[in-house]
Amino acid sequence: MNELVALNNELFISTQIIREYANATLRNASYHKLDLQKSIGIVSRNIVRFQRDFNVVHEQSSVIEHWLQLLPQLTSSKDIYDF
Repeated sequence: MNELVALNNELFISTQIIREYANATLRNASYHKLDLQKSIGIVSRNIVRFQRDFNVVHEQSSVIEHWLQLLPQLTSSKDIYDF
């Protein structure tokens, strides 16, 4: 990610991905019995960085409509995460 930002690439992230990142990271911290408040602080700082470095795509009906237009272009089921 650092290299992409340094090369002035235009990056996008959805609010759904941000929530999923927080959920997965904090669940992993709990599983490994890490300090929850410290983990929340780290996740919060990373989310602030995501907001700084990415164009945040807010979930609106137009987002899912655009995604549905891209869907027929799938060449592999794994590609769905790249849309």
